[in-house]
Amino acid sequence: MEHYACYIDILARDGQLEEAASVAASMPFKPNNFVWGALLGGCLLHSRLDLAQDVYNRLVEVDPDSSACYVMLANVLAGDRRWDDVSVLRWFMREKGVKKQPGSSWVNVNGIVHEFVVGSAAHPQMANIYHTLHGLAGEMRFLTP
Repeated sequence: MEHYACYIDILARDGQLEEAASVAASMPFKPNNFVWGALLGGCLLHSRLDLAQDVYNRLVEVDPDSSACYVMLANVLAGDRRWDDVSVLRWFMREKGVKKQPGSSWVNVNGIVHEFVVGSAAHPQMANIYHTLHGLAGEMRFLTP
């Protein structure tokens, strides 16, 4: 399944969305959320709302509780300036209790993995990190382009 998802992701990123959809439809087993998510990501990248809505429906069938499919479709709709549809989709997410997962990053420093979550200051060294970042930002102001 992983190889199919990777192949579809490559096709979708390259703009070959019809080919990617054809591969997904002809798989010898039912495509999972990674396959449909890769195709939906390509629809977002290439502003293909026509295909995105169908892919979104298929993604919701296999993973109805994932916030990613709703967020990606909302981004496609927003890119097409369909703000009313974005509002309806966000209302639907609230009604279903689907919440967007905050973004996060992991950094390995000297063999220790540190996780940073958007909007969280829970890291035990956050004060030192902010102090260092503030100093770096000050130094960057003096760099010439």
